[in-house]
Amino acid sequence: MSDTPERRDESRFQASLPAVLHVGGIDHHCLGYDLSRKGLRLVGEIPPESGPDVEVTLRSAASDLQLRCTAQIARSETEEEGRVHLGLVFSNLDPSQVETLEALIARAVEGAHPAALETLPIDAKPEQIREALENTPLSHRIALAVRAQPRERAFLFHDRNLQVIDGLARNPQLLLNEVRSMLRKPTLLPITLETLARDPRWRGNKEVKLAIVAHHSTTLPVAERLTAGIDREAARKLILAPGLNAVLRTKLMRRFSL
Repeated sequence: MSDTPERRDESRFQASLPAVLHVGGIDHHCLGYDLSRKGLRLVGEIPPESGPDVEVTLRSAASDLQLRCTAQIARSETEEEGRVHLGLVFSNLDPSQVETLEALIARAVEGAHPAALETLPIDAKPEQIREALENTPLSHRIALAVRAQPRERAFLFHDRNLQVIDGLARNPQLLLNEVRSMLRKPTLLPITLETLARDPRWRGNKEVKLAIVAHHSTTLPVAERLTAGIDREAARKLILAPGLNAVLRTKLMRRFSL
């Protein structure tokens, strides 16, 4: 799966940035979401109809970055509780403003969930999940995989990029059923299998150990280390595994006279 510039330009992040909408000399404080290189969404107690063009200021959470620019209102929605959602499209940013916007997006990538994943329903169809993943930069998907909660992990397991799956293998909250699902994937990075093999959570699990050994992407040194203390019955099952390393199969057959 490629991350083309066009895809990256469309990526949106729930940045939750402090924002100010400037209308008629009055500053309306609000929050900015769905930040992209094209625009963002403002949410708060702000005027729903502010004219076609408005001025907005965005700040980083630490207030060390500030972008003030002109934007066009693309859509306006008002909740029953009175909060207004304004969809804005940036207008003619100069080079300095573009540089500040890129810095704000970088901060969003580091600390926020991509809106494409955040807004997915838990029962989203596989094609919806794949589209959301494709609209999220690879670097963010990898970073998110390492710390993702169960809901996010359920989506990330659909990712076709093996670096994302490797990030999930390093997630300290990964569950046994998720490890089982991961090991059923036909293709994994060798380093991912080594990570699982060295993880103290799974070292004592015979099922996981044998599944790692039987995976065709497992390197011979890792497989030999995991089979050092197996019994004859386990060896018999491994020998029948189609993905088992051929050299290891021969060694097990000789070792147990099978």
